[in-house]
Order: sequence, then structure tokens, then C-alpha cells
Amino acid sequence: MDLLSHVLLGSLVASVGLQRKYGLVASATMVAANLIPDLDGASAVLGPRYFLQYHRHPLTHSVGGAVLLSAAIAAGINLFTPFKRPGVAFGIAFGGILLHLLSDLLTPWPIPLLWPITSRTYSLDLINFLDPFLLVLLLASFFATRHWPENGLAVIALALLIATGYLGFRFYSQQAAINQVKGISSTGKLAALPHNLSLVAWDVIEKNGTDYTYSVVDALRKEIRDSRVIQSSGDQQTLEISKKSNVVRAFLKRARFPFALVSKEGNKITVEWRDVHLLFTGGALRGVKVVLDGEGNIVAEKFELRSR
Repeated sequence: MDLLSHVLLGSLVASVGLQRKYGLVASATMVAANLIPDLDGASAVLGPRYFLQYHRHPLTHSVGGAVLLSAAIAAGINLFTPFKRPGVAFGIAFGGILLHLLSDLLTPWPIPLLWPITSRTYSLDLINFLDPFLLVLLLASFFATRHWPENGLAVIALALLIATGYLGFRFYSQQAAINQVKGISSTGKLAALPHNLSLVAWDVIEKNGTDYTYSVVDALRKEIRDSRVIQSSGDQQTLEISKKSNVVRAFLKRARFPFALVSKEGNKITVEWRDVHLLFTGGALRGVKVVLDGEGNIVAEKFELRSR
């Protein structure tokens, strides 16, 4: 979820009695806790490789990480502020970070939610990173609680009801899109991710070995707008050699639906790694390219960014 939505969510929760009961430090802690996990996104200043490696890291985007971060926050508050209730500070920070994790769980970039119990990542794929409907709902609720503070709890309850209904509709249309493709698919594994900013269209991706079928499905009209097959090329040995590249390893850590295109010119082999969903979402990152010489050594590697 986007940063503004995280701030608004923390502010709304803080407005329900936290500041009145515990003071400004407690309220600020709730807002900060909703933001702190995304500090790992600062790795982007070092380049795409570091962002892909460290954003949504287990230490910042898991329940285990939430415990560690909350303990650090509570210790800092106890040391550097007049608020001397570390147990309360821990509880507020932990609750705020959990809200952040639950929000991120709705988006297509999986998080290692249950680390350190398991390193498996999870995502519900219900909304884009920036969801206009939820952002407007949060903004409206934020200003309503400040205009009618005496009705703050009722405003938040109504917003929660609306958000639940919206996410329920998203889940219904997501399953409808999957079922639409399932009726004509083979035995591959299906996933449906949000299609741009549409409320009813989904990118349904079916994986069969190293190949994929990508379809854009209108869930309400129950029709497939577009469908294409995407195949990997190149022998497995070449692909394994390319995976020794640092940029390839970073990219594959992020890519959920990776495939490779291999071409040869003279004694050089070029391997281009792509991700099916990233290919069609229009994001800044197109993929990575690795060049191998005739002896299988990596002689060039780089991220490929989409031109604006």
C-alpha cells in the first residue's frame, strides 16, 4: 500500500482515544509504526538491485520483525521521551506495524508474514499498491473525524464497513476471473492480480512448467479481453549460469512469474529475464539483461528500465 494510505490509517486509529488516554507520544507512535516497515524502501537510493533485495524484508515485513521493531520503538520512547510505559508503547507500536502488514498483504508483492517460523511469502492480490477507492475512503474518514471528533468511532466503523464491502467485492470478482479462465485452461496453476486501476478487470496468469498463459479478464462481463502464451527460451544450463549474476538474483527474488529470452550473436549469448506481470503493468522496471561470452562467463549485466 502507498505511504499516504499508511499514514492515514495510523492517524485514524490514533484518533480513537489514543491521544486522549495516553498523550501525543502514543498517538505519534501509532502513525510512525504504520510507516516504519517501509523504511527498507530507502534502499532504492542505492539502485534497483538493493531495492529488490531489501524492500519487504523479513525484518520489516513479518510478525517476527514486528516484535523486534516494536521492542526497539518502546525502548527508544522510554529512553528519550517522558512517556514511561514501555508495555503500552510496545503494544501500540506492534498494533501499528500489524496494520501495515495487513495492508501490504492485500497487494501483489508477497511479504514473509510468518517469519521466522517460515520464509514463505504471502499475498492476497486484491488491490494495487495505490488503490484510489481506499485512498479516497481514508482521506474522507480522516477529515470527518477531525470535523466531528465526537463521532470519530462511528466514522471509523462506517469506513471499516465500506472497506470490508469493497474488499469483498474485489475478492468475488477475482474468483470470477479465475473461474472464467479455469473453464478453458489446462492443469496449470492460476493466479489473478489487479489489472491496472480497473475495478473489474484482472490479469489471470497460468503457469505450466516454464511457460505462461496471460489473460485479461473482465470479471463482471465474464469475458476474456486478451490472451497470449509466453514461453521461456534457451537451455537450462545457460539460464543457470545467468543466475550467478547479482542483478538476476535480485530480480528473481522479486519476480513471481519469471521467464527468460535467450539470443546468440557471434560467440556471445544474451539472456533477458522478464516477469509476466511486470511486462504488462507498465512499471518502471522491464527486467534484467546478462551477456555471456563463449566460455560461459558473465561479461555484462544490467537492469533494464522502461523508457518514459
